[in-house]
Amino acid sequence: MKHKSYTRLLTGILIVWITIFVMGCGDKKPSETNGNPAQSNQAPEIVKATLYFPDGNAEFLVPVEVEISKGTESIEKAILEVLIKGSGKEDLGLALPAETKVLSVVKKNDTVYVDFSREIETEHWGGSAGETFTIYSIVNTLTELKDINKVQLLIEGSKDESIAGHYALNEPFERNEQVIKKTD
Repeated sequence: MKHKSYTRLLTGILIVWITIFVMGCGDKKPSETNGNPAQSNQAPEIVKATLYFPDGNAEFLVPVEVEISKGTESIEKAILEVLIKGSGKEDLGLALPAETKVLSVVKKNDTVYVDFSREIETEHWGGSAGETFTIYSIVNTLTELKDINKVQLLIEGSKDESIAGHYALNEPFERNEQVIKKTD
């Protein structure tokens, strides 16, 4: 008699467990993704940022306020992607060659390490002013973000490089206010 009761109890538990398992395996609606925006239909986060682009005369960097749609990547990487695309303003130059890719962005303490593809060097237009504006477009843009004071630039993982031969990339760069166009 005990054997039949025990078998019924196990059968009942097994049926309940299978029912719960099968019901739980159904497609989840976007609202049932445990709040993970990467798995839902939520709009991406919009972040306001100041990016720096060379002026048309290659004399100064000009601050440009933009709204950036942050997807699953870090805000630093999203900002750099916009910096590569350019400001869209005719009176401002490019900060980086369009072929440049951001390979990785890693923040450690107050320093962000940005690893670029080789195109930042091979497709760069050259000149000391061009290299200065490329470096400080990146550095001044990223140091606008909270808790970032230095930027270490890497080319395909190496800091023993130079973009156009005028600056060594072996140490992190700090913000340079002297290259920014002063507004009245």
